[in-house]
Amino acid sequence: MICCLSPTCDQPQNRDGNHYCQRCGATLSKLLRNRYKVVKLLGKGGFGRTYLAHDTDNLNERCVVKQLTFQSSNVWMKQKAIQLFEGEAQQLQQLGTHPQIPALLGYFEEKGCLYLVQQFIEGKNLKQLLEHQGPFSGEQVQQILLNLLPVLQHIHERGVIHRDIKPDNIMHIPGSGKYVLIDFGVAKPVPDTAADHSGTVIGSPGYAAFEQMRLGIATPSGDLFGLGASCFHLLSQTSPSSLATEHGYSWLASWQAYVSQSLSPELQQVLGRLLQKEATLRYQSAEGVLKDLVTPISYSSQLASPNKTSLPKASTLPLPRQVQNQLEESSPPTVLVESALYHRPKPFIFYLAPQSNSTALQHRTSPRGSRKLVGNALLALVTLGGIGYLLTQVLPLPSSTTSITVAESNRKIQMHIQQGDQKFSQGEYQLALREYAAAIQMDPNNIEAHFNSGITKRRLNDLQGAIAHYTTAIRLKPTSADAYNNRGLVRSQLGDKLAAITDFTEAIRINPQYMQAYNNRGTINAELGKKQAAIADYSQAIRIDSQYDEAYFNRGIVQSDLGNLKGAIADYSQAIRLRPDYAQAYNNRGIAQFDLGNLKGAIADYSQAIRLNPNYAKAYNNRGTAKSSVGNKQAAIVDYTQAIRIDPKYAKAYENRGTVKGQLGKKQEAIKDLQKAADIYKLQGKTKDYQKTIERIARLS
Repeated sequence: MICCLSPTCDQPQNRDGNHYCQRCGATLSKLLRNRYKVVKLLGKGGFGRTYLAHDTDNLNERCVVKQLTFQSSNVWMKQKAIQLFEGEAQQLQQLGTHPQIPALLGYFEEKGCLYLVQQFIEGKNLKQLLEHQGPFSGEQVQQILLNLLPVLQHIHERGVIHRDIKPDNIMHIPGSGKYVLIDFGVAKPVPDTAADHSGTVIGSPGYAAFEQMRLGIATPSGDLFGLGASCFHLLSQTSPSSLATEHGYSWLASWQAYVSQSLSPELQQVLGRLLQKEATLRYQSAEGVLKDLVTPISYSSQLASPNKTSLPKASTLPLPRQVQNQLEESSPPTVLVESALYHRPKPFIFYLAPQSNSTALQHRTSPRGSRKLVGNALLALVTLGGIGYLLTQVLPLPSSTTSITVAESNRKIQMHIQQGDQKFSQGEYQLALREYAAAIQMDPNNIEAHFNSGITKRRLNDLQGAIAHYTTAIRLKPTSADAYNNRGLVRSQLGDKLAAITDFTEAIRINPQYMQAYNNRGTINAELGKKQAAIADYSQAIRIDSQYDEAYFNRGIVQSDLGNLKGAIADYSQAIRLRPDYAQAYNNRGIAQFDLGNLKGAIADYSQAIRLNPNYAKAYNNRGTAKSSVGNKQAAIVDYTQAIRIDPKYAKAYENRGTVKGQLGKKQEAIKDLQKAADIYKLQGKTKDYQKTIERIARLS
């Protein structure tokens, strides 16, 4: 499908191949900016439209295209709409890269309309989830706070205030445990002085702080009020907007009366301070909220007393069990989970600003000058992509200037980083490293460049170099949980498992909701033989995000090692439910079924794994063993042969096929297969397997 981009078209959807819109007759643009294929209208309002598009320069990756179409005879209103639209691009660019903020992909003008292209966020916003599932629990709200407060800390440290935080503008990414803050269309720079506080009054009633709605004063504390009001809405299912319309800000004094469920004393205290009408009584920083909200649990106490951390107590079972000799189990597909580049998932494409506003995007914006309205307050509901905000009175703004030299330097640094990100995504790691190095040369304290250099050097197998960059990133920002997580990953690769656990533990201390760090620490604990600690870590990762399929899979492997086959099957089944195409989970569940004597179920699981991945040699090998066990020797040989065809160096498949041929009396063929297996084992340095296979050959000779 293709969309008509005419601002007045009420049915823009058209079939591919049409040259003109079947509804309004406008000429259809096959590719916007010769790159973006617009396929679906997502939302529209008085000021613009939002579309789903495919980025043809990036394997048709989905993205969001915002179109500004506002028309008005009021010159100031039109200029203000353009300023707000451009402001969103400026703020996204200024914020750099963060996994919980949509990435800016482009900003340009085409055929008289302004367009902003940004990353597509998969999932639902919190308002939609609230309507679907009902009130959130206190535990869920606390997890949301712990997940979003570091994001607010990130934007505030970079001089940006969101000004419109509400459930509509918070997206949940399924299976990740992450929340993404969207719609920076009304965001503004943090004022440098008290004189800079007054300005355009923007926000959503009930969610915007008193000083923001009445006086146009935007501060980090105001964003924290919006987050608190959003949490109140999720807990009570009562809209702050409705309360504000009826009661103004007086409802804040009795907010707990609207919440029927019991809350922990810590959460009550935090929400009570967030929901203060007076800014001076409110938290002044996200870091302050985190300090009151988080009570760190020591790692040593977690290992000593699993029950005290509310983690499931692992069963007392025999010592770790070896998987039966003929079966091949899948190890965790991602042994350790690396935090992504401190970057936009796709490279930012910088375009010239439109003629109506020719100042190029900069990293810090400044007021364009004083503007005073005379007469009645101007009230307009500005809506873009179905999301509204209130625009009322404009007060005088003091003029200020930004150093062109600093702005140009910052732009060059960001361009080096963006070009490095692009080279990285194309697999050109040396060129990416060169770009990051250029950024570091211009700014030795650029955490983004150091962090991305660490990831790139790991790809180039320069592990010590990667550690050096992550260590620098940690020095520059001691609260960077991602840097600790990734340094732990590299230290594990170097064999320093205890140091890796220390890093993962620190990442968890900084961000108690960091499920990937729990997963990683669990994997290292499993490698060190600390199976119960591994179970505890995987369980905590699942507690943080019940949709985390990899944690279920990894816990299933450890459950199997501990002999808890039914527990392993339950975990593999949950992983499959969450990810129906999880071939490794089917394979491993088949092994557990086999060990419990359910050969029919095992064969069914192996067959499904093969359907999902026709080149899954281990699944063919395992199905061959199961078929042999039910007496179907010829079918077993067929499966072993297919495993060998996929992987000609698969010693276990040669050994198993040789064994079955021996059972069928095909002595010479059996010896040939066993000798091939022995040769491969020897080349692989598997001395015990080599000796065992040689002994079997001797018995057959």
